[in-house]
Amino acid sequence: MNKITFDDIYENNGKLDRAYIVHAFGTAKAITIQGLSPLSSQQNRKPYIDLSRYPERIKERDCLSCSLIQEEKHTDTWGPAGIIIRVRAKDIVATSTSDIGTHQSAATLKAQKSYIQKPDELLTGSGYNEIVIDPEEAEIIGFFVKTYNDGIPVDPAMAKIAEDHAKRLGLPCRKLEKFDPFFNNIDLEIIDNPDGPLAVIKGDTVYQLYRNDGTPTFQKSNRKTMKSEPISELDLTLILGILEENGFGDNRLACLRDDFQTSIEKSKIPRLVKVSDKRFSLNFTIKNGRTNYAIDVNDRGSAIVTNLDRLQESTMATMAAQTQVNMFNTLVFASPAMVEKLLKQALPYAEKHNPEIAESIKNILCLDLKNAFEDAIMFYTGTSPNTHNTFEI
Repeated sequence: MNKITFDDIYENNGKLDRAYIVHAFGTAKAITIQGLSPLSSQQNRKPYIDLSRYPERIKERDCLSCSLIQEEKHTDTWGPAGIIIRVRAKDIVATSTSDIGTHQSAATLKAQKSYIQKPDELLTGSGYNEIVIDPEEAEIIGFFVKTYNDGIPVDPAMAKIAEDHAKRLGLPCRKLEKFDPFFNNIDLEIIDNPDGPLAVIKGDTVYQLYRNDGTPTFQKSNRKTMKSEPISELDLTLILGILEENGFGDNRLACLRDDFQTSIEKSKIPRLVKVSDKRFSLNFTIKNGRTNYAIDVNDRGSAIVTNLDRLQESTMATMAAQTQVNMFNTLVFASPAMVEKLLKQALPYAEKHNPEIAESIKNILCLDLKNAFEDAIMFYTGTSPNTHNTFEI
C-alpha cells in the first residue's frame, strides 16, 4: 500500500490493491431498538439515519464513521456487514488506527484540521481503524459481508440485509474473510497468548476465556448458529480438564477459577446508564429458561421489561419490510416485588465491585416502588395498573 493515496482509491473505485473505505452496520442485536441518535440534537448534527435500513440516504447523515480495509491483508471492521463507499480525500475529516469515538459534527471536525493519516499508516493497526467522513458527496459502490474461513457469515441476519440491499440497488456484495484464530474448523485447539486471548476450541464450540486485550470474558459460542452465552460451571470443569491435560499448571488453573468466580459476581451487577446529572437507569440482563430479558430500572423505581429474543426477531422482520418498530405497543413492566428482588440480589456484588452502582441501588430501594410502578403504567399507557401486564420471575 506504500505511496497509495486516498485520491488513488477514489479514482480507482476501490479496485487498486482491493482497498476500500467501508461503513459497517452493527450486529442484529445492537440495532434492534431504532430511533434518533442521542447525539443528533447536539452540535447542530443532522438527524440520525440508520443506513442498515436506508443506505440510499447516506448523504443525509452528518459525519460518518468508516474504516479502510484491504482484502486478504487487513479486513477488520466495526460490524459484520455494511456498505462500500467512494469518497473524495477532501471529505475525510479525521482518521485513527483505532476507534476515535466521534461525538462532533463534520463541520467541527473539518475546522479542527486534524492530521489525516495515509492509507498505509491506517493499515498497520491490529484492529479496525476509523476514518470519519463528511458523506455529503459520498457514493455507495457496493456492500460487504464478513465471513469465516468456510464462507459462513459472521452475522447471518445482517449478511442477508446487506445482500438484499445490494440486489435491490444493483450493486456488488463482497465477501470478506474474517481472520479470527478462534474459529478454525478443527476438533480441538487451544489459543494461548500471555498478553492476550485464551480460548479453547472444541468442534464448533468456542470457549473464550480472555479477550484479545487480556480481560476476562468467559463466553462460549457456536460458530454455525452464531449463538453466544456465558460459560457455565459445567463448561468450566470441561475446560479446566482440557487445559490441565495440555500442561497448564495449578497456579494458572487457580487464577482461572478465581477470574471465573469474579466474572459471575460482576455479571449480577446491572449496567449504570446516566441520562443526565440526576437521571439514570440500571440495566439488568437475565435469563428465564431459554429466554433472555432486559430489565431497565430507572431512578424513579419503575422498570420496563424487554424480551430480547422476541424483539430481535420482530425487528429483523420490520427492517426487511422497511417499517418502524413501535416500542410502546407491547410494554411490560416489572412488578415492584420483582424490582426489589433484583436490586437486593445485586447490591452485595455491587458493594464489592462497583460502589457507584451500589449507591444507585440503595437510592432506588428507598423509594416507594409500588407508587413508581403505578405511575409508570399510567404515564406510558394511560391504563390502570390492574389491567396491564406485569413481569415476575
